[in-house]
Amino acid sequence: MEDAGIEAKAAKRAPVEAVVFDWDGTLVDTKRVLVGGFQGATEELLGEPFPVAEDDVEEIVQLRGEEAFALIDEDVTGDEVAAAKPDPEGVVEVIRRLGAEPAATLYVGDGPNDVHAGRGAGAVTVAVSFGFHPAEAVAAAPDHVIEAMPELLAIAGLEPAGA
Repeated sequence: MEDAGIEAKAAKRAPVEAVVFDWDGTLVDTKRVLVGGFQGATEELLGEPFPVAEDDVEEIVQLRGEEAFALIDEDVTGDEVAAAKPDPEGVVEVIRRLGAEPAATLYVGDGPNDVHAGRGAGAVTVAVSFGFHPAEAVAAAPDHVIEAMPELLAIAGLEPAGA
C-alpha cells in the first residue's frame, strides 16, 4: 500500500534523523519477527541499531540480552514514563535521548495509540498494515501506511537496497 507521491513528501520535510519503532505487533509478535526484511531495511535506513518505544515492559525486559535486543540503540518502556501511549511521553523521551528533531523522526507502529503518540510527539507517523491493530492504525490517519519495512526507505528519502 505504497503512498502516492511518497518521494515528494519525503523531499518536502527535513532529512530523517531517527526511526523509532513500537515493538510488539510492529517488529515482533511473541518474539517472532513479523517482517523478514525489517533488519535489512533498518540497517539501510540507519546503518546502526534502531530505537524502540514500548509499553509492554515484560516483553522488552525478556528481550534484554537476546540477539534481537542488540539491534536496539535506545528503548523507553512504560515503567519509565508517567503515562502510556497514546500519551506521547515515551516517544518524546526516546527522541530526546537520540538527540533528534521530532519533525525529522519517523515513528512506526501497528495501532492507533502509536499514531496518536507519534503525532503528539511531533514525529512523522507510519502505520504498518500488519500487527495487532492495523485497521485501527490506518483509521487514525497516519502520515504514511506501509505493507513492508523496506518501504521505509522511500519515506526516509533513501533508495531501496538493490534499486
